[in-house]
Amino acid sequence: MGFSGSVESPVDTGLLKRVQAMNEMRALLVTAPSQLREQLRAELKEIQQRTGVTTVFVTHDQEEALSLADRVGLMFAGRLLQVDTPRALYEQPRTPFVARFVGQANLFEVVDVTEDSIRLRGGLEIGHADLGPVRKGGWLLARPERLVIGPEAAGCPNKWTGRIRSSTFLGADQLVEVVSGTDLVVRVRCRSGGLPGIQMDDEVSVGIPAGTLWPIPENDPPWLALPTQEATDREVR
Repeated sequence: MGFSGSVESPVDTGLLKRVQAMNEMRALLVTAPSQLREQLRAELKEIQQRTGVTTVFVTHDQEEALSLADRVGLMFAGRLLQVDTPRALYEQPRTPFVARFVGQANLFEVVDVTEDSIRLRGGLEIGHADLGPVRKGGWLLARPERLVIGPEAAGCPNKWTGRIRSSTFLGADQLVEVVSGTDLVVRVRCRSGGLPGIQMDDEVSVGIPAGTLWPIPENDPPWLALPTQEATDREVR
């Protein structure tokens, strides 16, 4: 089932006619529309659950994939990198590439592991608390919305100070970039107005609450290092 053009109403007549035939189908293929409104997403999911028909939804929109699917397969250059639930794909990616591709990500490269601490590239050190196995040469993931900034950081098991490089207003949220260690940029997404009066180069504390870091279990496969037009386009964006 394909969608194209603008959507004038939550469910158009063509969609309704196709839905009427879904009870007789064993599987449904849905190709990505240019834009799928939130109400239409909810109604499409409700229809799928009511009929019980297996649905394959093909999309380049991450929000649509995460909100509509029970399981998501991330494909790049014709190869599947991970098939998982939407939450696991976002919170527990198997490789650094998947972590970067799905949402915004702070990725910290592990350069040394001792009994007491983990040293990250960029000069930062953190403790082992609440972390699973961590290996030298591996990566740790922290989503920007899971980090805290300012006075809230005081209660975190891992925290450091840095200077604000940029602050971007996003409506209800703001995205703050903090330079810590030796030019390591950490992104924190917080509620707008949570840092009143901040200025560029102000010194702030950044904290990682317990349970926030995810040790990525695998490195990227070697073929991902090969230059591709898709990768180049993504870096430009």
